[in-house]
Amino acid sequence: MLKGKAFKFFEQMVGGKGAYRLRVSHFILAGLLLLLLSSVSQGACWGDTLDTVDRDVLVMRSGAIYRILDDPAATAFWYPLSRMTICDQTGYADDEIVTYFEIRNEDANQMVRATRER
Repeated sequence: MLKGKAFKFFEQMVGGKGAYRLRVSHFILAGLLLLLLSSVSQGACWGDTLDTVDRDVLVMRSGAIYRILDDPAATAFWYPLSRMTICDQTGYADDEIVTYFEIRNEDANQMVRATRER
């Protein structure tokens, strides 16, 4: 009796509406996993405030110091107390994996790449 019920349930899952439900649930699970995995990368960003700009060096209010990898002229009009968003990034340079930071000036709507000095 139990084998008959289990067989009917399996037959419904494979051949009937159950298979459709099973595919939909896999689709929903995949969507949730994608959402959860993509939100992890957002955790690598934080806010700070610019304290001073000295040619290719940015000093933040928190005490962090960054050396600009891009053209220092991009930061010529960045002023103290500007709101910054700093994000960890990983990329290739000379066939090696390197970690750098993208520093976005929210007030000037500009972005530069930099390494952390301190």
